[in-house]
Amino acid sequence: MTYDQVSALVTGGGSGIGLGIARALLASGATVTIAGRSAERLLAARHALAAQSLDVSRLHEVTADTTDEEQVKAAVAAATAAAGPLNAVVACAGEPRGQMAPVTELDLGQWHSVFENNVVGTMLTLKYGARELVRAGGGSFIAISSISALLTARFAAPISSAKAALEQLCRVAAVELGPSDVTVNVIRPGLVAVPRQDLPAEMADDFVSIIPLHRLGAPDDIAGLVRFLVGPEARWVTGQVISIDGGQTLNRAFDASPWVEPVFGQDRMRGLVPQRHELRSGPALSCPLPSALRIPCAASRRPPARNDHQSKPGNHEIGRHFARNQKIADGWSLWRIYPSAIFASAYPAQRVSLGHGKRSV
Repeated sequence: MTYDQVSALVTGGGSGIGLGIARALLASGATVTIAGRSAERLLAARHALAAQSLDVSRLHEVTADTTDEEQVKAAVAAATAAAGPLNAVVACAGEPRGQMAPVTELDLGQWHSVFENNVVGTMLTLKYGARELVRAGGGSFIAISSISALLTARFAAPISSAKAALEQLCRVAAVELGPSDVTVNVIRPGLVAVPRQDLPAEMADDFVSIIPLHRLGAPDDIAGLVRFLVGPEARWVTGQVISIDGGQTLNRAFDASPWVEPVFGQDRMRGLVPQRHELRSGPALSCPLPSALRIPCAASRRPPARNDHQSKPGNHEIGRHFARNQKIADGWSLWRIYPSAIFASAYPAQRVSLGHGKRSV
């Protein structure tokens, strides 16, 4: 099978790594359907690819949230209707970071979000995409994971756990789908520089210092392996998890403690959490914000009843203060103002975290 015979669906294809994958497949002659939650971003992706002199007559777009089963089912059907039987599916949509906090401070709502966007989204894409691959007589399914699944990164339990679950899902699928000539593989990128990431210089420097090739990744680095895995040379490759990380897995994970410690403190970093009534006492919650940005929580005010999907006292106001006065829309931007402030996102109602809340598209 040559690349001009490939019909591929790429979720999360509107930006970042997904867009890089779509570009590589399109340039190779494949017909590509990109799926994502934002119709505007998908349209922008089409314009960007056209500006690179690629043949966008072989490009199709479908709007879908991959955590919604009916939308995934419809997206796969739309891709098949537009481009014929699918023989390649790339599950790239996902939440890249998630909450960063000690395991004793994890928020259930944010934990669910990371698993919905990474594990459930990949499972649904696999469920319906693999059906079409089997009907077509075989093909390739590729999921995008992260080296977080392998490296033991302190304070990154949600994303590490979700990506590890994603990888095991694909190993099982490789065994089940092998008799139908469907290969299932996983790519583990290291840190890839993409638009909207807004990576702070100090964090980029730490990553580069532990990468033997001394640079961050680019979407094209990942796209090249995807192109190989959907091509004819990889028909005997399945059940594999392949890292593309510049060699970082030879060293260590990124150390987040300089940013976690100012918020949680050394005792809470090792699991010593004060009783809830202790957190509610005092004139304000401990939060290492500059005094001009610190918003007190009156000790005399009893916080309203809440469940695990609501905020702890004081932090909702902090989040609103940042969003209103600093015009901050995403977590990475907060690093430019005050690095430790990002970890106030241990409490979900603040809605300021290391990711974009839901998945990238």
